[in-house]
Amino acid sequence: MRVRCYVMRIMARNKKALLGYSGRLEREKRERESNKWRPLLIEDDVENVYEVQCLLMKMSMDLGKGTCSCRLWQLTGLPCRHAYAALAYQNRRPKEYAHNWLTMGAYNIAYQFSMLPSQEFWEHLDTLPILPPQYRKPIGRPTTKRDKRNDGPTNKSDSHRTKRRIKIIVYKYCLQICEFNSRILKLLNY
Repeated sequence: MRVRCYVMRIMARNKKALLGYSGRLEREKRERESNKWRPLLIEDDVENVYEVQCLLMKMSMDLGKGTCSCRLWQLTGLPCRHAYAALAYQNRRPKEYAHNWLTMGAYNIAYQFSMLPSQEFWEHLDTLPILPPQYRKPIGRPTTKRDKRNDGPTNKSDSHRTKRRIKIIVYKYCLQICEFNSRILKLLNY
C-alpha cells in the first residue's frame, strides 16, 4: 500500500514538473566537460569520424553511427563529452543526436497511465497469494546469546567453580598484613 502511494506521488510530480517542457532531455554537465577535449578530423568524406584528444588520452568516434570508443554514447543514448566536443567543432546541437527514447514524447508515453488510488476496483484473481520470501539471517552477523534456560540448575556453591581470592597485602604505612583492598585503607585514613 505504501509503495503504491509512493509511486503515485512520484509519477504525478514528474508529470507536473515536465508538463511545459518540450524537446529532448539533455545534460549540461557533459557540455562543460567537453571544453577540455580537442577534436581532430580524420580524413572522411562526410566528416563524421573524429579523434578527440585531452592530454594523453585519445578517443575516436563516428558521429554518423553514434559510436564512441568510451562506449558511453551507446550505453546511455546521449552523446558523451567526446562527442559534444566534436559536435561543437561542427557547430551542431548535441540534442539532435540523442536517442528517441530520451524525447519528451517518449517520456509522456511512459507517464500517460496513472495508478488507481484504491484497491476496491482491482480484479480479484483466484490464484495463490504471493508470500514474502523466507527470512534468513545474513552470513557474518553476530550470533545470538545462548539460551540459559536449557542449562542445568546453577549452584552458587559449585565445587568446580573457582572462588575469588583476595591477595594478602603488606602495606608500607601500617605494616600490617591485610586482606582488604586499598579502598578500605583510604576510608580508614592510612
